[in-house]
Amino acid sequence: MMKKSWELRMGDREVLLDMDARGEAHTTDSYGSLQNGDFFPPRCFSAAALEDDVRCDDPIHMRCIKGDNHMVSKMGNYFRDGRTKIDFVLVWEIRSRHKQRGKGKGNGICEDRESAEWRDKFVQNLQSAGLLLEKEETANEKKTIHFLKVSAPWDVLVYYAEELCLRAPLQAQQHLDLNTSSVVLKRLCIPNLMMESVPNRPLDYYTCAFRKSKMNRFLGSEDQDTYFTNTQRHQVVYEILARTVYGKKKRTEVGVDRLVNEGAYTAAYPLHEGPFQLPSYEICSDELNQRQVLHYYWARWCKWYKYQPLDHIREYFGEKIALYFAWL
Repeated sequence: MMKKSWELRMGDREVLLDMDARGEAHTTDSYGSLQNGDFFPPRCFSAAALEDDVRCDDPIHMRCIKGDNHMVSKMGNYFRDGRTKIDFVLVWEIRSRHKQRGKGKGNGICEDRESAEWRDKFVQNLQSAGLLLEKEETANEKKTIHFLKVSAPWDVLVYYAEELCLRAPLQAQQHLDLNTSSVVLKRLCIPNLMMESVPNRPLDYYTCAFRKSKMNRFLGSEDQDTYFTNTQRHQVVYEILARTVYGKKKRTEVGVDRLVNEGAYTAAYPLHEGPFQLPSYEICSDELNQRQVLHYYWARWCKWYKYQPLDHIREYFGEKIALYFAWL
């Protein structure tokens, strides 16, 4: 999906995370009416913002961080307010002007203008869909890298969860041991070297298709921050990105994948949650995050003969990825 090398993509991601940690970025130009502020759809304007003489007719609202501009420290991938979760990141690069002089008035400048128009239209349509956006950027002598962080609020998640028929938990159930080889070896009283106890095994649930009208019957529906898993949030946001128009429908100018292929965006990806490396100090296995569990108990060569932790894979990557590895 991305044209750049793996090292460049990882570098872009590290730059974004580094900017989040420091709370600063180099701004060389503006994007719309935003300079390191927040994008919000017009319908999400609060009464407090209106009292501060914010222009309601402006399609892009810039919310400045008042006070000493210190970030809210919180573990996880969040906007600078420390509360809005980052569900997806869009990246694009703009070369410095002195690097473009040698190209003259060729196709390069026209393509840059067209890409900028596509991005502007795409952002406007994302706003209309109800997504929250925040921009970061970093610059050096050669280029400026822009990061657009995307988040889906609760009402958008609920709407698309019902449209996509996401599965919602009704009641927890006991884990079932479905490994045929494990059952056979146990009956034969033969030690099973493939068996390994993996901590933090996700719960199994009886589920049904999500319905907003049945919200009170689903487990955990009272907590809006944690009700939808990160995988479900990524699925919803990607669905919106994939169906959003940026040009003319007759030319099938739709979706973030084509924008990446056309070069308007360099990359589009969700972020991992937490570190994958184990801490240097001693820690209880139950305190490991999902990524650390998968890295230590699955994504290592020494675990090639062990049963795959399919429940953990499904919880972190989704059902499609888990089915792939189960089939593999």
